[in-house]
Amino acid sequence: MLSLMKNEFIKVTWKKKSIFFMIAFILLLSLLTVSGYKSNEEFKRQNTPEAKLEYLKSHKENLIKEKNLTKEKEYIKDFQKDLENINKDILKLEAIIKSNVKEDYWKITTKESIERKEQMLKEDNISNTEKLREKREIERLNILLEKDIPPMEGEFNAFNFIEIVVNEVLGYFLLAVAIVLFFSDIVSGECTPPTLKLLLVQPVSRGKILLSKFLTSTIYSLVFIYLIEFIFFIIVGSISSFGNADYPVFMGTIYKLNPLVSDKSKLLIEVINSTKMIPIWKNTLYLLLHQGLFIVACSAFSLLMSVITKSNIGSLIFGVLSIIITSILTALFKPLAKLSHLFFFTYGPSGDLFSGRLATIATNPNITIGNSIICLVIWTIACYLISYIIFTKEDILI
Repeated sequence: MLSLMKNEFIKVTWKKKSIFFMIAFILLLSLLTVSGYKSNEEFKRQNTPEAKLEYLKSHKENLIKEKNLTKEKEYIKDFQKDLENINKDILKLEAIIKSNVKEDYWKITTKESIERKEQMLKEDNISNTEKLREKREIERLNILLEKDIPPMEGEFNAFNFIEIVVNEVLGYFLLAVAIVLFFSDIVSGECTPPTLKLLLVQPVSRGKILLSKFLTSTIYSLVFIYLIEFIFFIIVGSISSFGNADYPVFMGTIYKLNPLVSDKSKLLIEVINSTKMIPIWKNTLYLLLHQGLFIVACSAFSLLMSVITKSNIGSLIFGVLSIIITSILTALFKPLAKLSHLFFFTYGPSGDLFSGRLATIATNPNITIGNSIICLVIWTIACYLISYIIFTKEDILI
């Protein structure tokens, strides 16, 4: 078995498309790193007290011009209120700049955010779901203040970078399609007369050959993806920031159907106490483990496509189109959207899955972390078993 896997690794490693995929993935993450770093520098500049003061003064001038052009008394009163609020904010920022407490500016804005949310909770027009979210956010912001952890929303750091790669770059279509493209010929590419003649005289069973190919494609994909992600985690952390590993994030939100509301955007309501707060290092670990399970399912699916078609082009086209077309149909048609939790490629964006957003995007409450694990395991086993039966039982015709 080990010798078979060794041969498979050698063949896969020196394929032209292996080198192409590696270079393409590295270039993609490099562009993302450069773009993220530049955006982060601009983001930090805009969030300084000086930048906000400059913006408020400019906004104040525009409001004064609009006020002078307006003749209706009601609008003039509204402009006057806005100007009074802006003047208060300007005085506050000027005091902060003079007091030289710029490093703790985030604490001031966080406390203000808590006050606004607490005031919002007192309003009558806020729903119970919104109250739950605001209370959770207040709890999280208080933890940031207690543990002296600056907010990381919008910041370009190593932990946020990994979530972007797992969720947005690879999550939707790209990873599943790339694995199918990469390993579509792992069996079909060797369905040639010389190879089949050798298979007839070799003492190695077809089952072992198939298993070696599956393990090779799976291990190669896992090592390839994880290694490059780890390298860029170190690079982003070195040039920008690693972020605080104990930064609190939410995960595990579960939704259920709301029978009282017909509006599509409100079909799902949050299940009370389903959301958990965990440190970002643990959330990142869960994302990577789930990504690994998704890669295993993709490898099993690509193996099945290669066994069924026995043609490089056929397995490639059929595999890629089946993923893309099914994903589009489940997104466009409501009856199919109800079945989206049954397809393994639904669970590619691990970040959206763990936060609960994926269920709201598909309007399917059955899209949960637990169901995703069950679905991926079943697809992996089913694809491999079907491949095994076809590959070992079918007659070899030369």
